[in-house]
Amino acid sequence: MTDLDPKDLTDALVRKTVQEIVKQYGTSVFPVPDISPVPSIPTGAIALDEAIGVGGVPQGRIVVVAGEPSTDKSTLCMEIVKNAQILYPDKVNVYVDMESGAYTDDYANRLGIDLDPNKFLPVKPDYAEQGMVIVYNLIATGKVAV
Repeated sequence: MTDLDPKDLTDALVRKTVQEIVKQYGTSVFPVPDISPVPSIPTGAIALDEAIGVGGVPQGRIVVVAGEPSTDKSTLCMEIVKNAQILYPDKVNVYVDMESGAYTDDYANRLGIDLDPNKFLPVKPDYAEQGMVIVYNLIATGKVAV
């Protein structure tokens, strides 16, 4: 990602305002989008992968799947884990159940997830901050695919 050059802005008022903001906060507050390819893990739903725009769930990002009850959020996430296990067999995959305890080993196994703890770690935190700390610490190992 590179920084925005205020001289590239054509509107004089916007350019002047951006120059003042840059003077106060620096150029990094206006990053220019990086359009290089983003590695991704397919969701298993072709239309969703296309809608996301990178062919699946982008790697290296925290992705939150939210929605109404019984809309297959858990199934979608487990499909992503299953695909990650195929693409990255030497990495561990983390599934965080922040809601209702919808995760069960039986359902994950029926979906084709390898439950070996060296390949799959289901996490059921007591509260959201705890879940984020767990995810952060696991990602920091560099051994997590999704």
